[in-house]
Amino acid sequence: MSREGVLWTYTMVRHRPPGNYQMPEPFKPFAMGLVDLPDGLKVLSRVEVEQDAIKIGMPLKFHPFVLRRDEAGAEVVAFDFQVA
Repeated sequence: MSREGVLWTYTMVRHRPPGNYQMPEPFKPFAMGLVDLPDGLKVLSRVEVEQDAIKIGMPLKFHPFVLRRDEAGAEVVAFDFQVA
């Protein structure tokens, strides 16, 4: 999978998702985007960008990060895309 792509479309998530939502508290609205990768894949992902700056067609890069540690101390890794 390519580590860079282009924002194909997006929506703003303005309410805390139901269920076992595991991002930092307090909840902050975020962009959920469909990222078009050069190898033909499209990936649905959180997009880390200011609400006023997001634009369809903007270049993005893959960004893995440690979300938290589980009960045994192992890292739980998540990912998003950020402005390239």
